Amino acid sequence: CKKDTAAYFKMRGARYPISMGTDGVETATGITLSTWIGAGGWLAEHFWWHYKFSGDREFLRKYAYPLLKECALFYEDYLQEDANGKLQLFPTVFMEVAVYAVTGVGANSSWDLPIVTRTFQMAAEAAEELGADAETRTKWRELLEKLPPIPANEQGVWMEFSDKGGLWH
Repeated sequence: CKKDTAAYFKMRGARYPISMGTDGVETATGITLSTWIGAGGWLAEHFWWHYKFSGDREFLRKYAYPLLKECALFYEDYLQEDANGKLQLFPTVFMEVAVYAVTGVGANSSWDLPIVTRTFQMAAEAAEELGADAETRTKWRELLEKLPPIPANEQGVWMEFSDKGGLWH
């Protein structure tokens, strides 16, 4: 995944596919699913939960933290800074809306933004518990402060994207 991420996205870390065959080739159809950014963070959370429920520090050191770190590094590079210094995620998808069409992408989806946010939180906490990567975990915490809120309307109902009005579907 690191090799594919570097070749396709020209970014650090690892972007994990939503699905792949036993040969390692991605099997998702369509441009939006075959480039979806959220699978790695979603997967890493399962590893984090295993550590949190088991307390197995060796598992954290050997498996969970390396996965979390590579996902966080990818998300760090994937973020784009706007003119106001706020970070944006684009393109992102919302899994229930037009995932097979380019029109199904937008900025800061309420599907992907929480995954990225949670990945930075978990990676920073894991690094701290291991006493690892002090500068990197500080950077992840700084990024958390600059992430946009989950897009919501005036009533506080989550919207799919920050750049598309209302429940556009």
